[in-house]
Amino acid sequence: MVRGDRDGIGLTDGERRGLDACAWVRTVAVADAGHLALVEQPAAVASVVAEAAAATVR
Repeated sequence: MVRGDRDGIGLTDGERRGLDACAWVRTVAVADAGHLALVEQPAAVASVVAEAAAATVR
């Protein structure tokens, strides 16, 4: 999951428990971004997505 490091919305307790239950899910905070990290820092988000995609290719 990709989030902005300044995202003020946060996760509910249920969402956090769901993420914690999925060992393969990782949370990445993009610097200098709020809730709309993809709009605010598109290159950084693309880099995170590309890294995750490359990690799944075997």
